[in-house]
Amino acid sequence: MSSRPKKESQRSRGTGAAAGEPGAETREALIRAGEQLMAAHGIEGVDLKTIHAAAGQRNRSAVAYHFGDRNGLVTAIGAKHRALINPIRHRMLDRLERRGQFGIADLVEALVLPLADHLADPSGRDYIIILAEAASRLGTAALYQAKGAHTGSVQRLTALMMPRLDGSTRARQLLIGQAILTAPVLLADLARSINAGTLTPVQAKRRARDIARFITGAVLQVGDSGTQRSNPDR
Repeated sequence: MSSRPKKESQRSRGTGAAAGEPGAETREALIRAGEQLMAAHGIEGVDLKTIHAAAGQRNRSAVAYHFGDRNGLVTAIGAKHRALINPIRHRMLDRLERRGQFGIADLVEALVLPLADHLADPSGRDYIIILAEAASRLGTAALYQAKGAHTGSVQRLTALMMPRLDGSTRARQLLIGQAILTAPVLLADLARSINAGTLTPVQAKRRARDIARFITGAVLQVGDSGTQRSNPDR
């Protein structure tokens, strides 16, 4: 039986107007300008005036009107991309559950590879760079308790990982949170290399599999007690 949750809402508070609604084009322009500039300079490293100008908006209150504030804009950027990533990850998990036998390595691939698909697209690369910064700020505890629009696949993945790890509930939650944090941080390095012209998207996609293997090894590492924390086939 699939562990996929009930269909997630395609919209939630703060994620933005649907295509064709009033203000949708302005919102999309602000989101794209925001992700480009925040990826280049950091979430707090660019002022809203510069984002307005890059988006072709003369109204200095445009971000405040459409998103509330800077954090609301970051939330909208995340929702835009998670709406694409979430169903891909769900389909990967569907295939694993239909297969019936899978382990930590398979689940880590389901964490990493849907994100890695975004490396082929400039907007996707900007998102991964922003996500790496945002995830580092949130910390592992918050990342384990994934909330917000289009996070159902991450919640489902953590639920599948928990019984396949050894240790206390807190220790297992920490390991999963560390995996969720590590994935975008390492993928952001690939995104920057593509932007710099030192790596192609095809090469980056291959390296993303190496990242998945690295994270799997970290999750399954031998603890201080000398006992293996988990079995990759569990």
